[in-house]
Amino acid sequence: MIESAEVRPETRPLTRDELWASWDPCTKEEREQVFQGSAQISEKLSEMSVEDRIAQRGKDVVNRDELPSDLQPGSSFPRIRSAYEQLAPFDLLSQRLVREGKLKIYEDVINFCTQDPEGKQYKTLWNNTRTSSVKAIGIDTRLRKATEGKEVANRQYKEKNWFGAMYTYAIAWGYLLPYHLDAFSRTDPTRQEFVKLESALFSNISAMALVGAQDQAVKDDMKPGMLHLGLRAAECCISIEDVTVGIMIKSVRRAFDIRTLLNDLKDVVIDGEPVGVLWDPKDVEKDLKFYKAQEKALKGIAPDTFFKDVEPSKKTRRPWLIGMAGTM
Repeated sequence: MIESAEVRPETRPLTRDELWASWDPCTKEEREQVFQGSAQISEKLSEMSVEDRIAQRGKDVVNRDELPSDLQPGSSFPRIRSAYEQLAPFDLLSQRLVREGKLKIYEDVINFCTQDPEGKQYKTLWNNTRTSSVKAIGIDTRLRKATEGKEVANRQYKEKNWFGAMYTYAIAWGYLLPYHLDAFSRTDPTRQEFVKLESALFSNISAMALVGAQDQAVKDDMKPGMLHLGLRAAECCISIEDVTVGIMIKSVRRAFDIRTLLNDLKDVVIDGEPVGVLWDPKDVEKDLKFYKAQEKALKGIAPDTFFKDVEPSKKTRRPWLIGMAGTM
């Protein structure tokens, strides 16, 4: 639920309790609020002329003041904060849903790589992160441990230990909890360091999935689940405005390749559903066009440029996913 407003409108760092509360799952009502808000913004976009949409591509083209209050820019902070910046209630909920998507990828990678459908190891890991001693660890130590974990996973990748690498990249991301991108000021250098590391970890998970699924040494019955995780990890990177152009290009390229491979597995069951039932073919077609268009638009831009700093005409939007990116 959207919290009542706090009287003092100043920015401040999140408390430790607020950081952990930022990862609380969204309720059904909150999910519906995000989807409804996304639909209203998409409707506003659809009312614009093609020329206006092209001219404004990559910007927040909708005048939020013309929409319901929950979608308008924030004028105060909630009593329990989940973001450093002052944001609209809709955006705060959308960000929570994105975080929920990241946490679900983390959980599913661990369960998949350990072949533990009951999630016993994940539950142990999650409980360990909530102990007093672990909660007290600061962001600098967490960034260092996550970087060390990434380096271990890189070595596993070179050894073609795809499952080991995917698992270790996920574990490395878990070291960052409970910190998240929205907890930092946009001018904080730690935010840049955080997003570079987080996006690299999810990008590498997608890389392991794509390469591993094409390795003849990997059992065929493992490949669909592997690809599904890789697609979600790639989409996670695509949803982050602060990633580098290099990560964005790799992510849309991998997402295209993974979608194409999954299209050849329409009768294979993932999470109890055939692949062909998981996605509407029309949405798949839109996604494939989006991936290619975004990759083409970014051609020639320095890989270390932040995507948020790229001129709007070079950004391709998917209005039907506004507010829902990262939740696949």
